[in-house]
Amino acid sequence: MKLFHYNSIDSTNLEAQRLLKTDIKLPFALIADYQTNGKGQGTNSWASEEGLNLTCTFVIEPFIKASSQYLITVATSVSIFQVLNTILDTNKNVIKIKWPNDIYVDDNKICGILVANKVMGDSINISIIGIGLNVNQTKFSSNIPNPTSLKLITKNSYD
Repeated sequence: MKLFHYNSIDSTNLEAQRLLKTDIKLPFALIADYQTNGKGQGTNSWASEEGLNLTCTFVIEPFIKASSQYLITVATSVSIFQVLNTILDTNKNVIKIKWPNDIYVDDNKICGILVANKVMGDSINISIIGIGLNVNQTKFSSNIPNPTSLKLITKNSYD
């Protein structure tokens, strides 16, 4: 899988859409140290301090029926859930998926997922999967409800 790394970009999801207008081969992934205009669900944005969190987008060819598109979000959510289960002490923390696109630890949001699908006929031929995971950020904008990060939970810093 081709990986594109950006020090700073408006949005990895928007860049993925721009790259899809070229002759790029799929699958590919984008990761940014900083997003100036990170995307969230609907008109929401994803705010992240520079170099402190995971902000990335995967572009894949799932080749599934459009009627089963929810499976892409389910697979992404469950994968992140499983990774967090290996990092966090589940005796102290409750990790849960808030369907369809958020991961919470206890009552605090740690991750957001944004999936956009391109349909051809009755099948999805391209999925753009954006992930924002709060890793090392400890201070958040006051207008963001109940955020958390791995560092706030574990008191450890992560690469």
